Amino acid sequence: MIVFEVDGVPVGQGVLRRNRYGATYEATKGHGAWRKAVIAAVQAEYEDSEPMMTGPIGVTVLFTFPHPKAHRTGTGRPSAAWRTYMRSKPDLDHLIRSIGDAIAIAGVIKDDSQIVHWDALKVYGDEACARVVIRHMDEGQAA
Repeated sequence: MIVFEVDGVPVGQGVLRRNRYGATYEATKGHGAWRKAVIAAVQAEYEDSEPMMTGPIGVTVLFTFPHPKAHRTGTGRPSAAWRTYMRSKPDLDHLIRSIGDAIAIAGVIKDDSQIVHWDALKVYGDEACARVVIRHMDEGQAA
């Protein structure tokens, strides 16, 4: 099992776009820096000498975003009346895709297609970050 945290506002992986010359690029602003931060965080917890994780993998992620200014009271702190769950962009599937690809690029797994179970949540909190747990799934275990 690998547990790590990535500080900063999570950025989802959007769609690839083509410029007029035919070159493709990631259209989401800040995605490159976020991916590098995820890769660095997972590599800090995963020893290079360890073999690549094989077989089915499960990933649990808690994405925490800062409260918008509209949520704040006169004291500058978030109002208790506001919801904990974040229901605005970025989309959860884009955030998940970003984490899965970064784990594969970091060399922890061969390909993100090994991930057979996701448990992900977007919430508002005091610190923007992503808390990630990567684990082997037992073959007989249902998701």
